[in-house]
Amino acid sequence: MKFSFAVVITVVIAVVAATSVAADETLAPINLAATSSKTPIVDNATGLISYIVDLAPHLQDGFPPTVTGEDLQRFNSRHSPQAINMVKWYEGQYGFQHTDMTSWVGNSFTAYLTQAQVDALRTDANVVLVTENTFVDSSVTPPPWSDTMHSSSLPPYTETSSWGRNAVNGKVSSNTYRIYTIDTGVGLHEDLTNVIARVNASCGTNNSGCPGHQTVGCYPHATHIAGIIAAAYGNKGAAGVDAGAKIFSVDVDNIDASPAICSFPGVPTSSLASGMDYVMWDLILNGGYQVGLVNISQNSTDFAPGGTLNAKMLTLATPYVGGYYYAGAFIAQSAGNDYLNACSYAFGYSSKQPSSSDGIMVVGAVDSQGRAVSPSNGGFTNHGWAQDQAGSNFGSCIDVWAPGKDIYSTWGPMVPYDEGNSNTWQVSGHTYGDPNSNINYVYLSGTSMSAPHIVGVAAYLAETQGLATPAAIEAAVRNLFFTTGQVDKKGLLLHYVQLP
Repeated sequence: MKFSFAVVITVVIAVVAATSVAADETLAPINLAATSSKTPIVDNATGLISYIVDLAPHLQDGFPPTVTGEDLQRFNSRHSPQAINMVKWYEGQYGFQHTDMTSWVGNSFTAYLTQAQVDALRTDANVVLVTENTFVDSSVTPPPWSDTMHSSSLPPYTETSSWGRNAVNGKVSSNTYRIYTIDTGVGLHEDLTNVIARVNASCGTNNSGCPGHQTVGCYPHATHIAGIIAAAYGNKGAAGVDAGAKIFSVDVDNIDASPAICSFPGVPTSSLASGMDYVMWDLILNGGYQVGLVNISQNSTDFAPGGTLNAKMLTLATPYVGGYYYAGAFIAQSAGNDYLNACSYAFGYSSKQPSSSDGIMVVGAVDSQGRAVSPSNGGFTNHGWAQDQAGSNFGSCIDVWAPGKDIYSTWGPMVPYDEGNSNTWQVSGHTYGDPNSNINYVYLSGTSMSAPHIVGVAAYLAETQGLATPAAIEAAVRNLFFTTGQVDKKGLLLHYVQLP
């Protein structure tokens, strides 16, 4: 027998009204966050608490089996039309808008509610439980995080796992995927014997540099990044997140000058484009039909929608099968260090919402307390090793947050960097020099340090799960998301990751 929508709603209202409990009967129980030493989730704008309202089983059966196109836009498509209409009825009856719902594991909806709405719902005979919404404990080590020491095979027989490595629960690599650093060239270093190639992106195919384009720059930015990703474990000064993974150094320096222009900051947009181009070419020709992983710790308005680097980054990430086979590349990019909206300085879309399946993750920086790095907690201070900056960029274009303040990793000379003083440069050029001159480690801060933490996590997940596409790697990273309730300047929750 078919019912019109209006008739069914009238029937349901009558059933609900007829079964409402009297004032002196037991109300639906309410679980308060305080009873489990939790803090309820509160809407910053309205001050309303988020509640989960559990409903009677099979309650949806009395509702109509059709929904509108607008309903499908607003509700998850896994829910039946009857379940959607059930929650719509409660919205209309009690005057709220749901933020989530379940229908397969039991009927429930989640909404920010006033105390009057909570009281009214508890008298509804089809409401079986009302629970203050809170954050679930994760099987992770929460902040604060700290550096730890462990034994190594070489003098001084101890090694540091930085607080960043500990925060993401770093591992040891099986060395099966290529990780590309598009940067200023990874120097020779006693903890980075796993660098499998050093090239300059502007020098054509496999190369050892070419006139005007060195393969290792004099600023050790890339060396620090490579150490965060993959410095050897149990070796010397510091261990990487995916310790021992294969690093492919792609230098985007474009000038050998006298005095040298050490190029950070100062990498041309065209050189970054060439870096991405080189990586895609190398993966197609030499990557063995395997997805790659890429770290880009550089920022520019050209990465924003409509910019020349935006389209190129998306092409680099996207698999292609046609006249050639390309498995694609997972990319982690720094969010930027100016305490501004990341949507203007990192990869994103015109919607200002990240895709969860494009294989590109923009990474913001947190400190060892799990807080977004900002002027209020000291910003990025680098003690001469790099420029001090305001704090992590923020906003909806950030996919994930990772350690980025005072991160201990591989470096060049143990003196503060000075572009005008060659004694402060790492050994650079085409022949790289003596690795024993690059044996140092320093603390550095910035979202440049955050992105490689995510690349290391992604590489380990790809290795252990045999992941074959950038989208699969991103999904694996997202499956590890947890939050401690910290928010950025826009009030958006910070999502962290930690390897199991």
